[in-house]
Amino acid sequence: MTDDSTTKPTLETVLERINALDQKLEGRMEGLEARIGGVENQVSALRSGITSLRSDMDAGLKKVGRTIAALNDNLLNVQSDFRDFNARLESLESQGS
Repeated sequence: MTDDSTTKPTLETVLERINALDQKLEGRMEGLEARIGGVENQVSALRSGITSLRSDMDAGLKKVGRTIAALNDNLLNVQSDFRDFNARLESLESQGS
C-alpha cells in the first residue's frame, strides 16, 4: 500500500492542474462563444443584405424587361414604316419610267 503522506500532495497537485485546465477551457469557450455570436450576427446581416439586393435586382430587371419590350415595339414600328416607304418609292419609280 501507498503512504497517504506521499499520495495526498500528488493528488492535490493533479486536482489543481485539472481545475486550472478547466478554468482555461472555460475562458476559451467563452471567447469562442462570443466569436460565434459575432459570426452569427454577420451572417444575419449578410442574409438581410442579400434579400435587399435580390429585391432591388428583381425590380431593376423588370424595368429593363419593360424597356426592352418598348424598344422592340419601336423597332418593329420603324421597320414597318421603312417597308411602307420602300414600297412607295418602288411605286413612284415604276410610275416614272
